[in-house]
Amino acid sequence: QVALFAQARMVAGFLGAGLANIAWCQPRTLVYELVPSHHQNPCFLAMSIQGGLQYWGELVQTGVADRNHTSAATHAADTPRIVSHARELMRHARQDG
Repeated sequence: QVALFAQARMVAGFLGAGLANIAWCQPRTLVYELVPSHHQNPCFLAMSIQGGLQYWGELVQTGVADRNHTSAATHAADTPRIVSHARELMRHARQDG
């Protein structure tokens, strides 16, 4: 995992412990975090800033009214739109880099 994250140009995923591996990313790696609307936590934004990473957080509506980290989402993620946005972010990052 260390080698994969160290070689990544982009890391995308939902808020969760798996994103802790961005600690191994090279500076300017793009981090695209999908943040559940019912559980917003800036920890990976802070890690990205400290590591010199490019960060984009996107609030994802989950259908959960209570702010907590234990409720399961009731809305499915719009995967095609997320993939399209990830591609757009990568194009933008290449132009800036």
